[in-house]
Amino acid sequence: MQKRNLSIRKRIVMAGLVFLLPVGAWGIAVRWAGPMAGPIPQDLPHWVRRPPPLMAEFPPGETFLPDKEIRDLHAQGIRGRHIGIAIVDRPLLVEHREYTERLRWYDEIDCDPTEPAGWHATAVASLAAGSNVGIAPEADLYFVGVGMMWSREPMGNWFTALRHMIHYGQTLPMAIRRILECNRRLPADRKIRALSLSVGGGSSFLQAVEEARREGLFVAALDLHVPPVGPVTFASPASPSAYTAHKIAAGSWGIARLAGRYALACQVDPQITPERFLRQLKNGVR
Repeated sequence: MQKRNLSIRKRIVMAGLVFLLPVGAWGIAVRWAGPMAGPIPQDLPHWVRRPPPLMAEFPPGETFLPDKEIRDLHAQGIRGRHIGIAIVDRPLLVEHREYTERLRWYDEIDCDPTEPAGWHATAVASLAAGSNVGIAPEADLYFVGVGMMWSREPMGNWFTALRHMIHYGQTLPMAIRRILECNRRLPADRKIRALSLSVGGGSSFLQAVEEARREGLFVAALDLHVPPVGPVTFASPASPSAYTAHKIAAGSWGIARLAGRYALACQVDPQITPERFLRQLKNGVR
């Protein structure tokens, strides 16, 4: 009986190896090949895809607009006109009326052709550069949607989820560097000045962030310890004209709005630097 049990265990182990070895080899090959992305376009505007709406319920709730200080700046014509804001997040509902007319570039990395728009992506895009709920309602928007795991959003099939896990730590640095490459091709009067990153971590990500800062971009990211913001109203991924409210303060909303504030500062003073902007914020200069 003992010999028989050993034989059964041996067969189970062998069957497991037969399954795991090809999967392991596939994983190594996928990691080595890196995330999928197309060529950077020569002409703008350019959208690589139009992600479908996210089929989920997002109740409209109350309306929470930017504070009076920001609305007063808008009334004075300080609206971030033609200042570039770049964002890296999940796939974007590119046709939402909050920003669709000013979406200069929509790129994707490691996304599936049927992957729907993400709620977080649509939120941060509208909070930074939305026409009605954003801080810089006339800014140019550049957006890279990346395939990654995200709470409250569909994971896709197991193959897609596994690929996203294998590419962990690769997609975000790649997205940042693609934004930098795109920016080098832009005319001097339409450059990307701010980069909003509500997610990210690890040495490769931090290295890419430092590269962006060395090239003069204001990078609103977690390391700035931006205070949470809320409640807010933002664009909903359910349809191009839908909105939803989020009553709980969140750091992501603060990061997106800070990128929008820098765009306004660039309109007032085109020579402003990220360092001077942060000093002014620290000293309470508005």
